[in-house]
Amino acid sequence: MIRRADFLELARRLRYPTLLVAVAIGYLGAAKLGLLAAVAQKVVSSAWPPSGVALAALLLLGLRYWPGIAMGAFLLNWTASVPVAGAAGIALGNTLEVADFRPSLDRFRDVVALVTLGALASTTVSATIGIASLWASGVVGRDALSHLWFVWWSGDALGDVLVAPLLLTWARATRPAGRWPEAAALVVLLVLLTVLLLRSPITYVYAVFPVVVWAAARFGPRGSATATALIAGLMIWHTLRGLGPFVSATPTENLTLLQTFLALASVTGLVLAATTAERGAAEGVARESEQRLGVLVESVRDHAIVRLDPSGRVVSWNVGAQHIKGYTAQEIMGRSFACFYTPEDAAAGKPAQNLREAAQRGRCEVQGWRVRKDGSRFWADVVISPVRNGAGSLLGFAKVTRDLTERRRAEEALREREALLRATFEQAAVGIAVARLDARFVRTNEVFQRMVGYSDEELQSLTYADITYPEDLPRNRELMAELAEGKRSAFTLEKRYCRKDGAPIWVQVTVSALPSEQGEPRLFVGVIEDITERRGAQEQLHRHREQLRDLAARLEAAREAERTRIAREIHDELGQALTALKIDLTWLRRRLPQPAPELAGKVDGMEAILDGTAGAIQRIATELRPGVLDELGLQAAIQWQAREFETRTGIACRVEVGAAHSAVDATRATAAFRIFQEALTNVARHAGASSVLVRFTLSAQALELSVQDNGRGISDGALSDSRSLGLLGIRERATNLGGTVTITAASGRGTLLTLSLPSLE
Repeated sequence: MIRRADFLELARRLRYPTLLVAVAIGYLGAAKLGLLAAVAQKVVSSAWPPSGVALAALLLLGLRYWPGIAMGAFLLNWTASVPVAGAAGIALGNTLEVADFRPSLDRFRDVVALVTLGALASTTVSATIGIASLWASGVVGRDALSHLWFVWWSGDALGDVLVAPLLLTWARATRPAGRWPEAAALVVLLVLLTVLLLRSPITYVYAVFPVVVWAAARFGPRGSATATALIAGLMIWHTLRGLGPFVSATPTENLTLLQTFLALASVTGLVLAATTAERGAAEGVARESEQRLGVLVESVRDHAIVRLDPSGRVVSWNVGAQHIKGYTAQEIMGRSFACFYTPEDAAAGKPAQNLREAAQRGRCEVQGWRVRKDGSRFWADVVISPVRNGAGSLLGFAKVTRDLTERRRAEEALREREALLRATFEQAAVGIAVARLDARFVRTNEVFQRMVGYSDEELQSLTYADITYPEDLPRNRELMAELAEGKRSAFTLEKRYCRKDGAPIWVQVTVSALPSEQGEPRLFVGVIEDITERRGAQEQLHRHREQLRDLAARLEAAREAERTRIAREIHDELGQALTALKIDLTWLRRRLPQPAPELAGKVDGMEAILDGTAGAIQRIATELRPGVLDELGLQAAIQWQAREFETRTGIACRVEVGAAHSAVDATRATAAFRIFQEALTNVARHAGASSVLVRFTLSAQALELSVQDNGRGISDGALSDSRSLGLLGIRERATNLGGTVTITAASGRGTLLTLSLPSLE
């Protein structure tokens, strides 16, 4: 079973040979028909339709179908007893009858190409080769060459101007919709008129020309070619039968007159049809262009497009004009365009002046105030152009108006902003510098120029890196790279500039990027403040703070030393005195007379007072400087203080001690113990807690101590209260030793104090 694809492929392959055979058959059939008019020689005819068939086939199908023409011409002449060599030569000559033009013949130049290239030039070549082939084959003698050449040439030319147009126009033409009655009437009139003229004693056959003109004007090249072909067929048929005006002279004269008449009729009709078609196409293009222009004009709303007559009166009005100026077309048509001008401009003759300028110079473009229907004014851009005909006479003016009021306001606002920015740039109290992506300065203000000691021209040859201290460049470049990559929109940096005179200055630079329309950084803008004095004041303040901190540390050390001394003296001096008193009381008790109850009671009371005083002295000495801190170390002191706190306040206090890897010096031990004491004091006074967890860790790197309670939690206000001397003391002790203290709290979940002191190493 043959598949559809295989069938289509077979049809595609057979198309060329099939059409080739069809061309050969068509040529051969037309040649047989043409030989009916052969009178001078059996293969030379005064009317040769195959030349038109060959020309049409090559134009419609392409040059590659020339073998079909050669085949048909060869078969015709070979079967007419022309030798093979002569038949081959004639076939070769017939294939050279070719011309290149548009087959539709709807342009004047196509008709000219048909006549000159097809009917004159190519037929000359064909007739010459054909007659030469017959003479070379011995078919004709030398004395008949010129006559037969003319018959051959005129027959081929007639075929080209009669048959080729008929085939070309009918091969691709569309049907004239709605004109079949007119076409039928034209054919009937043409046939009747031609027959009547040929059978009438009146020999004025040119009376058929009006009908040819009718066919050409109404039906174009196809109508003209068809009408001429009908006339040619009727005239040739009547002439062969001895009828008509072309039988009264010699055969040569009759042939010449008939061919001339038919050629004139065909060429005249084709030229008129082509001219009419070109004019119709041009008019169609003009109408289409005018329609498109009209649609475009009517669809434009932001341009008032108006047409004026030579005196300046409005003759057309688009929607944009109504939108901009407020008049409807009915209200403004026929009025002078001077009504759009302000009274002062109208009084000064500006409307007429603008028209004169447009007429003289070919264009007038002005900007100025115009007036709407409601009397309001708008700033307009007006272009007036003259409209002239082909002879150059003035037909009127085209006037296009744009409302630029908003743009004018925007431009004024932009100018104001630019002036404001310029004034801000020049009069700012800080330095301002603009740099490109390569960091080269583009523009700087006077403050910045005075700051670094360079002029604006000198700075435009430098980059920020050229005046920045090398130590500050790495961080500066890092921030600039992030800014260029879009990772940040701005940054602030304190760095040093080197003035032109070599003096250093400290500046605070705030740099931001100015993006382009695509959002990428285009320029960098830096605001520079000279902070040299402020930086010096800060450094001086820092030194004073360090001095105060050293003084506070020395005072604290002196106070601790004084506490230790006082505690030792109280313990040693008062303790020994009280011990001696107690020994004396014991001796006195033994020597009291018996019985002496009052004296014994007195001695007991004195002994109780001595014991209480000894306890008070012990407590005061411990509070001044607990001996366990000096004797057993910080860990034991913390555990002892926790037990004392729990005994004194009733708040459970648990101590978790990590593995100790090194000892702590007395200074850090004292500071950590005092901070711990202050933390427990704050818990007792403010927390309202029921338990306290203490974690203590001592390593080779740092001393870590944390105190956490489960109380109400310290407030943010209390944390930042400058009157809280206890917290200030805690922070100051830690800072003096290079440590840190953090205090965090959550409402209802207690407070956590964390102390971290670095080791001596």
